[in-house]
Amino acid sequence: MSETHTVATEGSMTPSSDPDVDASAVEDGGGFRVRLWLALSAGCMALFLVCGMTWQRWQPWLEARGFAADGIVAGAAFEIVGAILIVGPLGGLIAAIGRLGRDAGEVGADGRITLRIREGGRRFNTWATLAMALLFFAGAWLLVDMGPVRRGIFAAAGVLSLGFGWYLRWAHVIYDDRVLIAPRIFGKARRFYWDNLTGIAWNEQFSCHTLTFQRGRKTSISSSYAGANDVVALAERKLAANARTARS
Repeated sequence: MSETHTVATEGSMTPSSDPDVDASAVEDGGGFRVRLWLALSAGCMALFLVCGMTWQRWQPWLEARGFAADGIVAGAAFEIVGAILIVGPLGGLIAAIGRLGRDAGEVGADGRITLRIREGGRRFNTWATLAMALLFFAGAWLLVDMGPVRRGIFAAAGVLSLGFGWYLRWAHVIYDDRVLIAPRIFGKARRFYWDNLTGIAWNEQFSCHTLTFQRGRKTSISSSYAGANDVVALAERKLAANARTARS
């Protein structure tokens, strides 16, 4: 995820950066990726719009090759190309924005480290969910042909969007050399002691590491968290130590 690493000693839990890597240079590199994907997205969208506005000029070329410009095949091909030109670069832009910010946890006064979604991801999620909420609220109150049930559904979707945005900013885990703490919105935080760790697995579908502890207890570490590599590296060391203890 980046060049930030955790000191590989059992007694120290402070994230340490490679002294040869300038943090400002790393962040500037992230900004360059955002600008690159932004330019690519704008260029692809402009190309798609130009092709759509000059569609009639393409008709003779398509018809000469046996395609009806207003046929199903040509229309489907135009939609597929448009989706590739727009969705692909936008996906890359969103991913680049999500990687902005330092890839390190926040060290508290008690020495414990808190992992949150990177700052770029939190900002994007906040604005995206706020925009979705405003669209739902606008739909609920401005569309005059809606009945009360549909208005209620749109309003509820707006509230859920705001709640989801708040959750993404709040989501975090806390750890030190002894325990991993997974706070919950309702109820007490879950505590997972490293001495009870029995397995680590990468979940490709959800882009997270799943940690398994004794009695089948599980928790996950999202790859979106700043400093996720640090806690996974610690978990791997703890798992190896637990395996050696079990064999002795």
